[in-house]
Amino acid sequence: MTKKLGSTPSSEFPISLTFFPRIGIAAMRGNFGGAWRLWLITKNLDNEGRGAIPSSALLTYADYLRLNSRTLHRWHNVAGDLGLIHNVTRKSGERWVVITSHEKAAFALGCMHVDRRQAIIPAKALVSTGWRAIVWAGFIATLPGRPISRNKLREITGVPKSTQRNYEKNAGVRRIPNYILSDMTDDFLPGIREFERPHAFKYWDNEQKNWVVAWRGPDHRDASNVAECGVRGRSRKVNKKIKILQGLSPVGRAPFADNNYLRLFNKKDSETKSSLRKLANDDIPPWEVQEIYEHKHDGSNAQFWKVIER
Repeated sequence: MTKKLGSTPSSEFPISLTFFPRIGIAAMRGNFGGAWRLWLITKNLDNEGRGAIPSSALLTYADYLRLNSRTLHRWHNVAGDLGLIHNVTRKSGERWVVITSHEKAAFALGCMHVDRRQAIIPAKALVSTGWRAIVWAGFIATLPGRPISRNKLREITGVPKSTQRNYEKNAGVRRIPNYILSDMTDDFLPGIREFERPHAFKYWDNEQKNWVVAWRGPDHRDASNVAECGVRGRSRKVNKKIKILQGLSPVGRAPFADNNYLRLFNKKDSETKSSLRKLANDDIPPWEVQEIYEHKHDGSNAQFWKVIER
């Protein structure tokens, strides 16, 4: 989305920003949030992909965002030290800002793997006091409808569980619970509670016409009130170049790549078949994964899944 500013009617300026959330999260963890935000702003202003923008365009857009000159100057200095941007003067005397690539920015900020998809957030939200929560919401938006535990989110991002909760509360992210229904009747409930799942309970399954053992799975989250999931972009190329910057061979699969993990929660038949094929290859030890889950139906405020054992 773009908006024309009255001061420069011939130019178009974005009212929303597109970004890889894990780069932003890495910047937050390294206390380089201002430098990253300035780089992101310049990157989104570069509509033509030239790798540079006029300094005047940045100043006009900063004024539109109500970003004061002191803050802009401080961010600019840190971004320059990190190699995210630098100034040049053309022969005409016009000053331009040169912008580094996604992979170099990610590497400089300590992000070793970018997201499969980019997120989209309102531009003014990035310079608000709650911008960290908005960036986290952007990350959540790239996982639409995907049940994922807080421990897994911490493993991927390095963000502590308590901080995740605070971000989601501040951004208004909605949590949707997921319940898993087994094919075991409630006669097995005492043993399941004692040896496997202390919080298991019995649930009436209309399909089986019987009480079955059930338990709660990891939640999935909805951040659509503040962020959107963008289209799949250059993530593979960016991740490949990051590996080269690390001094690693670009051949092979990056961590958390799509075909490098087993999908536990499967909404489509094709996803279930793919997961079962991976289990059949015996690459995943049986003590690590004993079952996967297939979508059963949606409730009014929850989703329900059924167990498929390997």
